Amino acid sequence: MAGRLAAPLRRHLLAEEQGSVELLPGFTVNGVDVGIWTTGQTDPTVWDTLSPEQQKRLESLGLHRTDTAPAATTAAGKGEAFERGIAALTQYATREGRVAVPRAHVEETPHGPVRLGNWISNTRSSRNKLTVEQREQLAAEYGNANMDLALRGLELKTLDPYLAGWRMRVVPALGHLAVRMITNGAVDRTVQNWIADDLSRSTVKNTIAVLVRVMEQAVRDGIIKVNPARVTGWQKLYKQAEDELLDPRALALPD
Repeated sequence: MAGRLAAPLRRHLLAEEQGSVELLPGFTVNGVDVGIWTTGQTDPTVWDTLSPEQQKRLESLGLHRTDTAPAATTAAGKGEAFERGIAALTQYATREGRVAVPRAHVEETPHGPVRLGNWISNTRSSRNKLTVEQREQLAAEYGNANMDLALRGLELKTLDPYLAGWRMRVVPALGHLAVRMITNGAVDRTVQNWIADDLSRSTVKNTIAVLVRVMEQAVRDGIIKVNPARVTGWQKLYKQAEDELLDPRALALPD
């Protein structure tokens, strides 16, 4: 196992230029939860059974024998890691005003550094492994669970384009985020990306509409105080794009 993980751990987890970063449970490399794996390997009851060569290989990765055995509650460790990831993302979004996090970013928190970019990537890929409570914090799971309430009162002919917008555009763009992490700025940038992808006005309108309804339900549930999906001015971007196509000189820089 150590041999299979050695190169990825060095490359992704033990970047010396960024200092020591805790490997939280839930961080996967090659399909292995290395947060749990590294904790287990450094446990004295496991470390002392390893050969000298195996111990050297672990030490080359920055892992060393611990003085005490780790807590046995794996599920609790994963839950704590998830909450720390959410807290780190909240801190990042508050400071930067956005939720698009570079993959290599490490967020310094009062409880230690968190590899936030990797945490987001792993949350996306391992959503099915989260607890019910954790999944309910994510926009995709919250929307899926409350879609009937969010879309109540709509005519049947409206449901299909709304649901398609949710499934094909909202979930891939914002579904991995906690509901309370979806800001007005995040929605604004996402809408701009949809427009840049040459989606039609009606497609963008229906997609924004279903997002507004889901976020409005979150307001009613007390998860957030203000609906961040009520963005304005996006129609003007279409007019701007049309003007630039008709007059390419509008893109030229002034002399």
